[in-house]
Amino acid sequence: MCIAKKWLTLFYAIFLSTANRLVVFLNENNRSMFNAIAAYHGFANITIFERDDKPGSVPKTVCQRLTDENIIVYGPETYPANLLTANYAGLYSVPHFYLQPIDPLNIPKSKLSSRKILLSTNAVQKRRIGDMAADVQNSMRIDIPCSEDSLREKEISLKNITAADSALLRTIDLFPTPRIISNVLISIVNHYKWTSLVLLYRNASDLTDLQHFVAESHFPRSIQIIMRSLPTKNRYRRLLKEIRDLDEMHIILHADTNAIIPFLYQAYQQSMCTSPYHYVITNYDAMTLDLSVHPIDACNVTVVSFIDIRSKEVAALRTHLQKFNITIPQNSINVEAAVWSDSLALLKSVLSRADRMNLAAEEYSFCDRPHPYGERIISSLVKARVKNSITGPIALNIH
Repeated sequence: MCIAKKWLTLFYAIFLSTANRLVVFLNENNRSMFNAIAAYHGFANITIFERDDKPGSVPKTVCQRLTDENIIVYGPETYPANLLTANYAGLYSVPHFYLQPIDPLNIPKSKLSSRKILLSTNAVQKRRIGDMAADVQNSMRIDIPCSEDSLREKEISLKNITAADSALLRTIDLFPTPRIISNVLISIVNHYKWTSLVLLYRNASDLTDLQHFVAESHFPRSIQIIMRSLPTKNRYRRLLKEIRDLDEMHIILHADTNAIIPFLYQAYQQSMCTSPYHYVITNYDAMTLDLSVHPIDACNVTVVSFIDIRSKEVAALRTHLQKFNITIPQNSINVEAAVWSDSLALLKSVLSRADRMNLAAEEYSFCDRPHPYGERIISSLVKARVKNSITGPIALNIH
């Protein structure tokens, strides 16, 4: 079965100790946050593209910047600018990131290549599961995601990749993949020995994230899963009454953060908060909400998070963002900001390695030929290690 993935593509760059420029693609709401996080990691020179900039102008601008000074390119969020930038960067060995996780379902099916490559990370990160803590390790693999011609994951050799495929190579995933949340849910269900549950979701496409969980729920023992879609507005009383009439006590809520507190509040009003009712919330940003307020503090809730809100790394970043007058949640930070920070922390570690390697840019254009040190810098990135990041230690591994 083909599992749609969200990923963050790392765009590699040319580095100098004296000047490291970021070329970033942001919408207006993200500007201040990203600038503050970049400053936290020592990146001062930033060129910002708006999301509505013409995609065709992106490679030309990146090329012009390459002749001036070193650049770290963060890719655009929207199709087709993301693929055009990746194509340019890949062909000329310019490393690059996608700023946001990409949902393959948003890319026209005809544009999905059967040779698209995804390199997952082997980042070992602490996950909070309610009162339980577990270290989940996502195994490193090279696989072929959803495509017209291939619906099976398969390992391939990098030696078989042609130059035309290089645009989508070396994709490093720092966002938690859908497979991880499914594995966590399976562990929770097995831990409590549930035999049935209700799975609530907002849109049908949201179920893509939980394909593995639904498939694995039949092995080694069958678990009855009743699926219900959430109303478009935050009016859940009728749905909650239906769940109560079904005599179901175990509920998985797979929804955006705006739905969580209204849902729990209405569950409290329906006398569905006390044991044996048990709610598992899959949204990684649920820890940014205050779930201790009355009356929802009475609800029996398990929350999944990739951020330890009590860590010194989270406290330091929160303090820095507050100095920049950035609005942050009362608790923790959201997973997007955490991944931005960890991506820059990874790049910072590579910059110091590149400095020691003395990989200085030469005075000639890189617009028509690969950068002479691009592959060496890419190799340095793969070998990089970050011990103290927001989401835990990061270590990349390729096999």
